Amino acid sequence: SEIDKYAIQAALKNHPDIIEMGDVNDWQTWPLDWIDLIFGGSPCQWFSMAGKMLNFSDPRSALFFKFVDIVKYYKPKYFLLENVKMKKDFINIINEQLWWITPIEIISSLVSAQNRKRLYWVGKLQDDGTYAKVEIQLPEDKWITLKDILLEEVDEKYILYQKQVDMIANWWWFEDPIATMKWPDDKMGTLTTHCGKMSNWIKLIRWRPEMPYEPGHRRLKYRTYTEKCPTL
Repeated sequence: SEIDKYAIQAALKNHPDIIEMGDVNDWQTWPLDWIDLIFGGSPCQWFSMAGKMLNFSDPRSALFFKFVDIVKYYKPKYFLLENVKMKKDFINIINEQLWWITPIEIISSLVSAQNRKRLYWVGKLQDDGTYAKVEIQLPEDKWITLKDILLEEVDEKYILYQKQVDMIANWWWFEDPIATMKWPDDKMGTLTTHCGKMSNWIKLIRWRPEMPYEPGHRRLKYRTYTEKCPTL
């Protein structure tokens, strides 16, 4: 159930046999008899710590209740709900709606090259029509880093030249102690990209391999091919 045309294109590219059901608000018109698994996640903007945390007062976040309605109606064998890390008050509301099933937090860097903290609620249907929590174990860290996923050949427009690198490296917020420096093979933390020119700085992950590594060079401490990619 998706309405964004680009998300639909991506889904069909990866899974051509998907049947698009349209707007989730129209779920009662779906011609379905039974479902083994329902999984999804309502838009996260107003749950996220990076947002305004207006929770269910935003209609997009309130789509969570549609998820609950669908689960209660179809009673699938399993359900899986995913969303961002959020305030305990918001989590408690979701827990209450989902038979007091509590979530597990999984950081995506364990199985990918990017850090993303997410919550997962997983339930299994019981004989009485309620759901019980399915215990999920944290995956082992596969130590996938940026060098494992980057293309070997990329267009020149994605690569910064030394003059650009020098300009970016001298921006004032590099002196901010919060911007902890990282060494090669470290895991990268989440990096906000909403502040002005920061989006250009992200391109430092495309560092030219011919640039010499100088021990103690402050710029190279921020991004190397062997580090985890920030959330973009």
